[in-house]
Order: sequence, then C-alpha cells, then structure tokens
Amino acid sequence: ATSSCLCEGGHPDGRALAVWGLTFKAGTDDLRDSPALAIVGLLLAEGAEIRAYDPTVGTDGPYPVGLVDVLGETETGFGIFRYRLAGNLEIEVRGFNPAGMLVQDAFIAKNAQDALDVYEYVRTRKCPLLTPVTYTTRYDVRIEEFCLFVPLSNNGTDVSQILVFSDEKPSR
Repeated sequence: ATSSCLCEGGHPDGRALAVWGLTFKAGTDDLRDSPALAIVGLLLAEGAEIRAYDPTVGTDGPYPVGLVDVLGETETGFGIFRYRLAGNLEIEVRGFNPAGMLVQDAFIAKNAQDALDVYEYVRTRKCPLLTPVTYTTRYDVRIEEFCLFVPLSNNGTDVSQILVFSDEKPSR
C-alpha cells in the first residue's frame, strides 16, 4: 500500500485517504482476516488519515470490533478511556454491553492495568498496534486472539478514539 502511494505522487504522511471495502471478500460483512485492515494499519503507521467505509458492514452484526474514546488525561498524564461502541460479538463474549463504561470497569484482559497499558501505548505513540490477547469468556472458554488497535484523530494531532478489531481463535 505504501509503495503504491509513493508511485502515485508521494508518501502517505498527512494525506487523507479513502478506503472503500473492509471485509475479507466482496459480498460479505465478515471483517475477520481482512487484508484491508492490515493495509489500513500500515497506512496509519505511515501517517495517513484514513476514512474507511464498507456498505456491507454495520454496527449490529456479530463483529469483533469496538470503539474507545480518549476522554483526556489524569493528573499524572495517563489517558482516560471509555468504551463508545461494541459489536454484538463483543457484547456476547462479555455478557454485557460496555458502551459508556470506563475501560478499567469493563476490560477483557488479565487485569485492568494490562488493558489500560495497551490503550495508553496507542494513544501516546499515535500508531497502530497488533498484539495477542488471551482471556476467558463468561462461558469459561479460553480465547486467544489478535487485536488491532487503530488510533483515530479529530484534529490530526491528538488521538481522540481507538478502533479495535479482533480475530478470535479458541485455544486448544
């Protein structure tokens, strides 16, 4: 993706780019294993501003996706994070809808600090992060997944939201 941008007139840093289609193949609403998400992550890492749309993807499907707001900082400079949106699959795994809750009150990780540290890393470095996450569902099923945390900005400078995509794989 970056090579394509370079050939077409320069580095993607600071450019607003549109991405049409996010699913792993046409005609589906499935975001799992989507190469488009990997490309979006690379472009964001290179400094591009991404506006993505896929007409087949909505917020009411069984998507492993979430959106977290960055509300500001504590007195010590650590970010304050609140869930804005969770796809139905995330709600099912948790057993509740975390929308409106602070991350430390509704996390899926070993502990609250681990969850907060991931969001803080993305907020302060202003770059995407792909990381493994392991947790146990409310049905006592151990899940290993890879999560892509993508920083979003309203002003082009500060991270105002973090978009989270996950690819779940039950552990053996």
